[in-house]
Amino acid sequence: MENTAENNSLLVVENNILKGITDKNISKIALPSNIKEIANNVFEGSNITEITLNEGIETIGDACFLNSQIKNINFPSSLKHIGKAAFQDCTQLEKANLSKTAVEILSEGLFFDSGLKEISLPSNLKEISNEVFCGTNNLHNIQIGKSTVIIGNKAFYQSGLTDITLHNNYLLIDHMAFGNCINLKNVNKVSDTGKNEGVISSGAFYECTSLTEVTLPDNITTLEGYTFIGCEKLQKISLPKSLKSIGDQGLRTNHDVQTIIFNSSDIPEMHNIHETTIPNVLPFVKNINEILVPQQSVEEYKNRLSSYANKIKGI
Repeated sequence: MENTAENNSLLVVENNILKGITDKNISKIALPSNIKEIANNVFEGSNITEITLNEGIETIGDACFLNSQIKNINFPSSLKHIGKAAFQDCTQLEKANLSKTAVEILSEGLFFDSGLKEISLPSNLKEISNEVFCGTNNLHNIQIGKSTVIIGNKAFYQSGLTDITLHNNYLLIDHMAFGNCINLKNVNKVSDTGKNEGVISSGAFYECTSLTEVTLPDNITTLEGYTFIGCEKLQKISLPKSLKSIGDQGLRTNHDVQTIIFNSSDIPEMHNIHETTIPNVLPFVKNINEILVPQQSVEEYKNRLSSYANKIKGI
């Protein structure tokens, strides 16, 4: 028989803050209407499987449900903040609908190693912080709105994503944001424009071993390097017109690549860690079949990238 909190007798509440429960074997709870906040670690390691949050709650504390048995939880429109690692290691949690909330930042490690399969993000979400969806092997799809301008360090590392569509308004896609997403096959862009200039940090798609095709967002100006190392099936990379700078090994996979498309008439700066006559940015000459560039810039590309001259063609 399930143990359910009744008449709030098992809840420890002070100044409208839920600070504890007297019995960690409680499995179902409906919070009273006066609760404004759940304190840190309240349900950590507990047997809670279902909780109904009241309209009026604004904060869920750090590690609040860490390693608990939570399966079902609603997220009301009054909710503004969810703390770090709040649902980390919640392997029974499969769905989270945050679309009605006022949350603007998904805190670090929020769903780390959880059982999440479906997620609906807040409409005004600005940032997905470090390791939010790291290790969510069952999460195959996600829709990220244009209001989200930062994707943090290892935000989706080792997640189960199969395809991702990136908008044209990011400020930063951070270090190894999609690293080791071994099921990720395609990276696409949306067609609308954005106002920000964006950076893709080092190793963003490191070891995405199923990735076959990438079209980067139009607003990206900088690839910091090592972007696609280990992407053994990657055959086509399309770069934006806005791209100004590519870091060391930025377009190298260490495997064969069929086509790289430069859409900019101006050749991006290519930065090597070690000074060499052959850019370390590009795949080894033997590993690239063709490099497509704007027709009017073919000769300039050939002059600058002389080792690849016979691979360069106009589009």
